[in-house]
Amino acid sequence: MIIKTLVENTSMFKNFGSEHGLSLYIETKYHRILFDVGASELFFENSKRMDVNIADVDFLVISHGHYDHGGGLKAFLQGMKESRGKVQVIDVFYLLQEATVSCLLVESLDNIVL
Repeated sequence: MIIKTLVENTSMFKNFGSEHGLSLYIETKYHRILFDVGASELFFENSKRMDVNIADVDFLVISHGHYDHGGGLKAFLQGMKESRGKVQVIDVFYLLQEATVSCLLVESLDNIVL
């Protein structure tokens, strides 16, 4: 398993941006998961510097509804649309604080107004 921090409050290197927020790229033998998308598109910019292709992500998990964990969602969806064109299915899991899970299945990014 590989876990790369794409966005966090601090950065150890000048060429990586930081912001109040969190975004983790998790790669297992079978899946590539993006856990949160930070507060902006910064996760996307840092991912390029870390050789992480966001278009290869299988699942997106948004841990909770605060801007610093889901603010980059628009950039994620736009990036997926630009790199993949039409997407068959994207699973977006939103974990609510009450520990319940709801799932949004998007058959095509063309149906999403950005």
